[in-house]
Amino acid sequence: MAPDRRPYASLRHTGFRRYALGMFVSLVGSQMQNTAIDWHVWVLTGSPLALGAVGLVRFVPIVFFSLAGGLVADRYDRRRVLLAAQGAMLASAAALAFLTLTGRVNVGAIYGLTAVTAPGAGAAAASAVLALRSLPRRQGRLLLGAVAVYGAATAVFGLSRSFALTLGALMLVGATDTVSTVVRQTVRSLATPDALRGRMTSVNQIFVQGGPQLGEMEAGLVASLFASAAIGVTVAVVSGGVATALVAAAVAWKAPSLVRYDVENAVPEARAADPEGP
Repeated sequence: MAPDRRPYASLRHTGFRRYALGMFVSLVGSQMQNTAIDWHVWVLTGSPLALGAVGLVRFVPIVFFSLAGGLVADRYDRRRVLLAAQGAMLASAAALAFLTLTGRVNVGAIYGLTAVTAPGAGAAAASAVLALRSLPRRQGRLLLGAVAVYGAATAVFGLSRSFALTLGALMLVGATDTVSTVVRQTVRSLATPDALRGRMTSVNQIFVQGGPQLGEMEAGLVASLFASAAIGVTVAVVSGGVATALVAAAVAWKAPSLVRYDVENAVPEARAADPEGP
C-alpha cells in the first residue's frame, strides 16, 4: 500500500494530535517567556552585555545536562521523562512569575531560573524524538536554502525601520527556522537506531540550543562595543544574519554532496520503511 503523503495525514492519529497540541502550547509559552525574560533584563539593567549574558546562562546548563538527559531518555520511558522535564519548566516559570508579581525579582534570580529551564528543555527535546517520514526529496538542498533565507531575513529585520517589514522579516525567520528544524530532526531520527535516539538528540541539542545562546552572548558583546545602543544592536543583528547566509552558501559550494543529499538514498532503513518512494 502506498504511504499517505498528504501534509496533515499524521493528525488523524489521536496520539500525535495530543502531542502536537501539547508541544504547540509548550513552545508558544517558552517563546513568550524568553521574550519576557530578555525584556525584563533590559529594563533592570539597560546593558546589552547583561542581556547577552542570558544566552550564556542558557548555554552552560545545556552543555552539562543535555548528554545526561539523552541517556535518561534512552534508558527510561520517554513519556515520563518528557512529563518530568515539562514539569520542571512549569515550576521554573511559576517561580519567576511569583517573584515578578511580588516585586522580589532581580537579575540574579532571572539568571538562576533561566538556567533551570534550560536543563528541562534539553531533557524534553531528547525525549520527544519523532521521525516524520513524509519529506520532500533532496532534503540537503531544502535545508541549506532555508538556512540561507533565515540569515537574509535576519539581516533585513536588523536593518528595517518599518513595522510591516519588520513583522514580515520575523515571520520569514520563523518559517525558515521551522523548515530547517523539521528536516534536520526527521533526517537524524531516520538515520539513528531507536535505542540511541535520545543520546543522538542530546548531542544535537548542544549545538541546536547551545549555539543560538552563544550567539546571544556574542550579539550582546558586539552591541556593547558601540556608544549608541541602537547602532550596536543593528550591527549585531545584521552581521549575524549575513554571516549565517554566507556560511550556508559556503557549505553548498564546498559540499555539493550535501545539496544532493536524500535520506531515502542514504539510509536503507528509510527506504525499507517507505518502499513506495515519494
